[in-house]
Amino acid sequence: MCFFVCLAVPKKNFQGWSTISHGFEMVDVTGSSIGEATCGKPDRDRSFLVTSGGCSCFISGATHRSVKSTLNEFEALIRSLLQLAPCVSILIHYASGEISKEEVMTKDKRSVLFHEVSGQLNGLELDVRYIITAQRTATF
Repeated sequence: MCFFVCLAVPKKNFQGWSTISHGFEMVDVTGSSIGEATCGKPDRDRSFLVTSGGCSCFISGATHRSVKSTLNEFEALIRSLLQLAPCVSILIHYASGEISKEEVMTKDKRSVLFHEVSGQLNGLELDVRYIITAQRTATF
């Protein structure tokens, strides 16, 4: 079983993804099931799977190649995105097979501040769309 982290950002506020990817592989999955579950509206947002060789387990250190966690780098990525866009959506999903064939349904949607989820990636609920902002701006 592997976990997959998907990020979504508003298209209109976002241009150069590659300049801030912090060395992660970023796969555009806007049209896939996990992408749609993360972004809410595919015509408004873009979704990216954060990977290193297929899954996102490396973020928490539960990786197949190394025991080094990259949670700090992942949080730096979110902070960078929040400087470019008003919010970043994140969804975590566990799958035992290929993520492209997985049917992902959002169980809930929650608006949170970055400092409320910082360092808590392993504690976030699965299949919940977290809409992260740097500061409270609006209700979703």
